[in-house]
Amino acid sequence: MALPSRLVWQPLVVSILVGLVIGGSIVPSSALAPGPGEGAGSQQAKQILSCTTISEPGYYVVQSNITNRSEDSCIRIEASDVTLDANGRTISGVQNETLLEPFRNATNATTVNPTMPDWVNHGVVVGETTQVSNVTISNLIVTDWTYGVAFLNVTRGTVRDVTAERNGNGIAFFQSTESAVSGSTAANNTAGIVLQRVEDTSILKSVVENNSEEVVFTGWTPENNAAGIVVQNAQNVTVAESRAANNSAGVTLYRTTDSTVTENTLYQNTNDGIKLLDTTGVTVSENDVRNTTTYDGIQLRNSSENEVSRNIVRFNSLSGISATDGSENNTIGDNHLVQNGLNGILVFLNSTNNTVTENYAFENAHSGIALVDGADENELTGNVIENTTGGDPFSTQAGYTAGIVINQSSNNLIVDTVTRNNIGWAFYSVDNASQNAVRNFTIARTTRLNTTSPTGKNFTWVDLTETVSFVSRDVGVDINISESLTDPEYGESGLIEPDWEPARIGPYLRVTQTSEDGRIADLSLEWELRPVPTENTMAPSNTTTVNETDSHLRNTIQNPNVIISPRVAERQS
Repeated sequence: MALPSRLVWQPLVVSILVGLVIGGSIVPSSALAPGPGEGAGSQQAKQILSCTTISEPGYYVVQSNITNRSEDSCIRIEASDVTLDANGRTISGVQNETLLEPFRNATNATTVNPTMPDWVNHGVVVGETTQVSNVTISNLIVTDWTYGVAFLNVTRGTVRDVTAERNGNGIAFFQSTESAVSGSTAANNTAGIVLQRVEDTSILKSVVENNSEEVVFTGWTPENNAAGIVVQNAQNVTVAESRAANNSAGVTLYRTTDSTVTENTLYQNTNDGIKLLDTTGVTVSENDVRNTTTYDGIQLRNSSENEVSRNIVRFNSLSGISATDGSENNTIGDNHLVQNGLNGILVFLNSTNNTVTENYAFENAHSGIALVDGADENELTGNVIENTTGGDPFSTQAGYTAGIVINQSSNNLIVDTVTRNNIGWAFYSVDNASQNAVRNFTIARTTRLNTTSPTGKNFTWVDLTETVSFVSRDVGVDINISESLTDPEYGESGLIEPDWEPARIGPYLRVTQTSEDGRIADLSLEWELRPVPTENTMAPSNTTTVNETDSHLRNTIQNPNVIISPRVAERQS
């Protein structure tokens, strides 16, 4: 029997009214409907089945995949106190090269904004037309939009367990505060995660990878681009416990203050692992930065009063850590710099008054630490530099490699530094590098010596060291142990025992001019045999038990008369 017409149409009227009340606009009943269960905060879950606008507080669940949508924006959230739980569902657009190509080719990051007509294409957008707060988006997969997820003018916005792929920008916060991205992945986008003009915001335990297009900042050349995690004009931002791999750059902070980048893993990024541009008061600590393929592990440009500490920086194409373009008053301390392709640490291009302290540099190619092109009035203290290799094209072209290199830089202070087993020179200054003061600078060579008696056969590994202090202009300084051990005046090689009869000689101090004006002054030196440091896991395994305090293993000369000439000049210490 046919139902009366008034009964057939009644459910449709109810559905339309629900859409008017909950959705804020007339939407099909299939788009937004009451859910069967309870949501967050004991609110009844409301199901979303297609693109819509949410304009009332509540707990919303995406009931099924919403795919291949051509709307400007699929889900708009224009209300506070909203949780959108996608329950692992996908919201996808249709990749629109008309939109994405101008986005990729934008001349600088400030032109890329999701409110501009050219970029209004979002998977989910929050606060596009009104300021909102307490909005959470979780368990979502969002693909093929100009912006996967975008927050604008939001307080306490949260993105949790979201995967954003193949978008122009995966996840973005603009002009927002007290917000967080956690447990999320941004992959194969033009830019991964972007925070612009935000405060008190964090990125935690997230993955950013294969975001390899370029986003270039105003006033900087293309090599200063960013693509992985980008933080711009922000304050009090934390990026922690995350992974950035195979991006154009891993993590970039631009004109950002009072922020922290810590406990992240960054590898195989093209330009830099971590980059600070025009930043102040940023701490970069306890990160593992490796295998950057074109530039540096960590780079500071025109950035001041930052701290770079306790990082492991290894296998990067150029320098492990660099401070350049007028970077001032930064502290670079307690980092491990291993097998980087040029320098362990580079202070470069008018970067002054920086403190480089207690770093360990091992097997870097050109130098452990280099001060180059106007890097004046910096202080290097307590650093250990070992096994600089010289195995890079620049060292071959320049004709030198050293533990510490100073090039066209003056009035620097080097204190309590140890260089050990470096190829080339321990210290090398060149091209008007003047008034550089070196204090308590230890040059060590690990070698096997007989340390018992003239007739004994107790050969063991020791550090043959020379500790020097001087002020210099354009000189190379090192010790020569090979010639001192084979001096025909004293016979058999391999013996250094200055209190025996006849006395054996110690190492030579080797000094060379690197320019016609090269000179060394206020020179004092002391040599001794020392145990090979047992904490150095890269030293030979059979170390000595030489007592450092034995006076017969030392010899000290204050202000020796060392004559230097354009050829190598040496003097026994």
